[in-house]
Parts: sequence; C-alpha cells; structure tokens
Amino acid sequence: MRRAFQRCKETITRMVGSHGRADPSILDGVQVSLPNANPTEGPTKSRLQEGPSYNIREFATIGTRDGSLIVTCFDPSTVKHVERAIYTAELGLSPQRLTGEDEEGVLNIPIPRPTSETRAQLSKDISKICENARVSIRTARHLAQKQIRSDEKRKVIGADEARTEMKGIDEETKKQTAEVDKLYEQMKARIEQN
Repeated sequence: MRRAFQRCKETITRMVGSHGRADPSILDGVQVSLPNANPTEGPTKSRLQEGPSYNIREFATIGTRDGSLIVTCFDPSTVKHVERAIYTAELGLSPQRLTGEDEEGVLNIPIPRPTSETRAQLSKDISKICENARVSIRTARHLAQKQIRSDEKRKVIGADEARTEMKGIDEETKKQTAEVDKLYEQMKARIEQN
C-alpha cells in the first residue's frame, strides 16, 4: 500500500514540478541509443542497428538559460542521436541545434508555457494516476484479507487475531487512500495556481 502511494507521489511530483518550467530533470528519463554497424552482413550489406541505450547525462550536460533547456554534448558527433532521443521520449519538446563556432554540439530546447488546455490535461492525467494508486491500495487490501482468511481457515491464527489484523488493514487502507486524496488536491491547486 505504501509503495503504491510512494510511486504515485513520485510520478505526480515529477509531472507537476516540471510543468512549464525549464527543469533539467525533465530529461532524466531520456535514453540515447547509438547505432552499431553490423559487420556480419558483409561490406555491401552493412546496415545500422540500434545499439545499447544510455542515459542522456552520459553524453551531455543539461542546464537552463532564459526559460529553455540547454543540452551541451560532450562529443559533437552525438548531437544527432541525442536530438533523436529527446524527440522519441515523447515529452512534447522540440530540440533545436544552435549554430555558431562556440555552439557546436549544443541543443536549445524551449519549454512551452502552460495553457489552460495543458493544465486541464495534466489535471486529468494526475487524476488517472491517483485512481490507479487507489486501485492498487484496494487490491493490496483484498490480497491481505484473503491471506488472513486463509490463515484463519488453516488454524494458523485465531479468530480474534484475524479480526484485529483485518481492522488494522482497513485502517491502513483508509490512511493511504486519504494520503492519495490529499496529494491529489495539493497538486491540483498547484496546477491551477501556475
């Protein structure tokens, strides 16, 4: 039950915290794949295949400037792969290559300001995540109750102990559900405030 709440809290905090702000942590989940040439196909049939994926921070530093993210690649030859990884991460971001001698290997990612539509969509997404957390909490309660009934039938625990355990599970379920509801209301107010 606690794990469901913690997962919900982490996900929602990350979504709301970075909404409309240039926060480098937005790109934490981006994985960059470098293509590998397949040598077994022969020189004429050599094709590029996707290689292993690495975190974006292994290829570049991420900073902020003027409400935009600035991604500076360590090796300018990897810019194309980093740019593709940001596009395929489906974050709704559009990286743009900066031109100039000093800015080789640098991507500028403007962060769009939130509109009423994006706020409404974020609110819906948060509502779904919270509902999934509530369902996970209820499922955990159901499984625990089932285990207690099974233990009671097999005479592992007595009837009094089973009632006490059931009561404790119900209290924990109410507590965790209330925490999810409180988190939802806090984040909804934060979205509307921005």
